[in-house]
Amino acid sequence: MRVDARLTLPGVWELGRSVQATKDSDPVRKHSLISWNDSGELRVARIVPGGTVDPGRVMVGLASAAEDAGAQIVEHAEVRAMDFSNPPRLCVRHNFRGRIQEKEIRAGQVLLATNAFSLEMSGMRAAAVPKLTFALATAPLSAAQLRAIGLGSRRPFYTIDLPYLWGRLLESNAVIFGAGLVPPYLGAPSRFPLGDRSIKNAPRDLRYYDVRRGQSADRLRWLESRVRHLHPALESVRITHHWGGPILLTEKMRPVFQRHPRSEQVIVLAGYNGHGVALSAYLGTWAAEALLARRALPSWG
Repeated sequence: MRVDARLTLPGVWELGRSVQATKDSDPVRKHSLISWNDSGELRVARIVPGGTVDPGRVMVGLASAAEDAGAQIVEHAEVRAMDFSNPPRLCVRHNFRGRIQEKEIRAGQVLLATNAFSLEMSGMRAAAVPKLTFALATAPLSAAQLRAIGLGSRRPFYTIDLPYLWGRLLESNAVIFGAGLVPPYLGAPSRFPLGDRSIKNAPRDLRYYDVRRGQSADRLRWLESRVRHLHPALESVRITHHWGGPILLTEKMRPVFQRHPRSEQVIVLAGYNGHGVALSAYLGTWAAEALLARRALPSWG
């Protein structure tokens, strides 16, 4: 698809605090470039294959490739309810230039690949737990600062014990740090009538979340304090951005990828447990093959 995702694959640091996670006899641990103060001494446990992409470029590139292949992307449209008839019927609310239009769409097949808050329609309310997770970005760091904190190699990192912490560099030399989970407010289901066989989608409008208040603000203050105490070079670093977003946690950390229990014509794909940037593209390709009857769904889904 020729998507310029700014993919880099330098490897990924796995960081740990415990003796079991980071044995002193391990040469990677012994010569760790990272030595941070975070509920104990946080050091490199091992290097694993991997790297980073620019999620914004991935999204734009995939959207462009989809349109080039004939797909139609309708922005500002919300599926409010679905009737599991044959064929399935979807009630869509579309905000077109300030005018609200409500339409019914009949589809031979449906792929439900929505965000972590859309659980009623996918039938996953009892099988998955939505959470809000948080991150912040620093101002660009100097080469000396990056060397001091051990990120001169530009490898991304994540911890293999708790409390969890992950991070990566941007092209500007700013660093993103992420951690923290809080339960989101899920709201009440919408009142969009479609009949007894339908499932109504609850509104999950993230525009109404304000990370400057409540538990979200507490978590971001906690994260910023952790970052400033990791290393003296980060103590007075300027924080330029704070944000949060939804993730969906599932049993055994396995994505949900299966036929909907109420219709063989509907496939559910969700629950990436925080790894959606990579898994949504990979499993989305698999789902397209399944819709075309070219590939079976996984046994673990």
